[in-house]
Amino acid sequence: MSRTKITREFFDQVSQKWDNIQKIKLGNKISTIFNKNVNELFTKEKLTVLDFGAGTLTTSIPLVLNNDRIEKLYAVDISEKMLEKGKKKLEDLNNTEFSERFELKAIDLTTETEFTEKVDVVVSSMAFHHLKEPKKMLPVLKSLLKENGCIMFVDYTLTETSYYFHPVELREAVLPGFETEKVLEWLKELDCQKHSCETFFHFEKPNKVENEPQLVEFDLFLALAKF
Repeated sequence: MSRTKITREFFDQVSQKWDNIQKIKLGNKISTIFNKNVNELFTKEKLTVLDFGAGTLTTSIPLVLNNDRIEKLYAVDISEKMLEKGKKKLEDLNNTEFSERFELKAIDLTTETEFTEKVDVVVSSMAFHHLKEPKKMLPVLKSLLKENGCIMFVDYTLTETSYYFHPVELREAVLPGFETEKVLEWLKELDCQKHSCETFFHFEKPNKVENEPQLVEFDLFLALAKF
């Protein structure tokens, strides 16, 4: 079974039970980091954003909720079920004007070219480790930017225990983490005006799988490329 199919089927299956307090808190934290950088890097009154691997909109919703300058956010994910859960969350807010700032698309940007919108900012939260060749995704995302646009993505560092972060059935379809020095090299090759890759949060998760480390630890990092 292909990496993409494993990932899509896994998230389709877990979509209804995906959100929990920890994920919601993490989504809020990441959206705050994204918004801080958006506000520092852009002076435009209105912005368009693409959330690559948006899932159930755990990051997208607080991102837009706390930034009136974002007039449109395109939420893209390969799992239609995850996006359906995100759509339900928007409906539950009972705010039509807010919901209309979102457009949800179930497509695979690694292989499909049907997304033709140009955006000011691409954000991505904990999606790059699902890619077989994440470095190759960066030029694709760059091609979707307007002039002077920006890419920001959050993911986790490679540690002795990061491999055990995901459920056993998903491990063959994910990367065990990233070395921030290598990510910096990828960003440099994009020929951007500014780039950075800095950790901002230490993550710990108990692991109950027998004969494996009992605690999974790693840092989250923000990778940024401003063009």
